[in-house]
Amino acid sequence: MPEKIEFKPLKDLGAVVLNETSELKFYVDEFKGHRYGSIRTFIKGDGYTGPTKAGVTLNARVLDEAIAAIEKLPRSPSTSRTGSSSASRRRPASSWSCA
Repeated sequence: MPEKIEFKPLKDLGAVVLNETSELKFYVDEFKGHRYGSIRTFIKGDGYTGPTKAGVTLNARVLDEAIAAIEKLPRSPSTSRTGSSSASRRRPASSWSCA
């Protein structure tokens, strides 16, 4: 049986529980000597526990721009309908989610 490899980020910054078997983790990681900020779904299961392909890994420049854009998001998306784009007409605001 292959040896189980445990994923260990450089710095774990926190997590948001999505359901009983998955969570969204925020962490700093390193690849080929460069540090990155990552947001990724992790699962806990019988066959596999660890990171999934669902997520993003961002370099410092992109991370700074992403944080600035995220800070502009309203705390309550359903109360801030400012535009009349076709996307907002097709999907009710109450169905907005992060998962």
